[in-house]
Amino acid sequence: MTPELFLNRAEMLGEGMMCLPGGERLAWVDILGKRLMLANADGAMVLERSFDSEIGAVLPGAGDELILVLRKDVVAFDPTSGADRHIWSADGLEPETNRFNDAAVDAAGNLWIGSMDFDAEAETGVLWRLTPCGQAEPMARGYRCLNGPAFSPDGRTLYLGDTMGGKVLAFDLELQSGGLSNERLFVDLGAFGGLPDGMTVDTAGNVWLCQITAGRIGCYAPNGKKLKSVALPVPMVTSCCFGGPDLKTLYATTARILLDDVDLEAYPDSGSLYTIRADATGLVANRFGVGAGAR
Repeated sequence: MTPELFLNRAEMLGEGMMCLPGGERLAWVDILGKRLMLANADGAMVLERSFDSEIGAVLPGAGDELILVLRKDVVAFDPTSGADRHIWSADGLEPETNRFNDAAVDAAGNLWIGSMDFDAEAETGVLWRLTPCGQAEPMARGYRCLNGPAFSPDGRTLYLGDTMGGKVLAFDLELQSGGLSNERLFVDLGAFGGLPDGMTVDTAGNVWLCQITAGRIGCYAPNGKKLKSVALPVPMVTSCCFGGPDLKTLYATTARILLDDVDLEAYPDSGSLYTIRADATGLVANRFGVGAGAR
């Protein structure tokens, strides 16, 4: 599996790589650049929109709506009209120095959001579960920076990246109640390098994990065993998803954050998007409020 340059970009913190249901359109964000991007699977840009707030993640909603996870708010955004509607805010529920970071939708249509201390120093990060009815509940606390989350194909295992701890945790998930149990270590990257960032799961249940600072995406079996690793030509690999008509192409975002002038001279394509033709098939993204398999 050989990475290929897909879009030559200069995202400061490219994140949230998402293939929208149907497989032909991609969405991602530049968190620190406060921008949302849409492109076709062939690389043609469709939309680039700036916002007043950091954007941690973009997810599919009902119809053509996109769910945007902003600094402390969740909104539904219509990419055609540019209109948005407010869904929920954690303002006042988290420290002022926190922001939302990464998010995913489970098989029942609930939105799971991980937050972080803006400087990833204080252990104030929270894992939230937001139902389609707008009810939010904190499900876990005490992290410097949360990434993921991601779900097993049957929707009953939740994977969560404790980025600054250098590990990925796994939980049993009760879909209807959202209850988490049986917390356990899934992967400790101390043996493999890098820190856990974005991740995605294939139909076999393998977890494809971006290992930021190590410049690679690792593939781990459901039991945590490392199966393979794909090296990218830049160090800051941040998020990935399967896309394309057959969901067999892995799309990855990268970043320029933490790189100095010497690094950027050595890795000038940092902040670009890459593709990897994989020997695996991805899962159709769940829609907020709709759930598994909805196209």
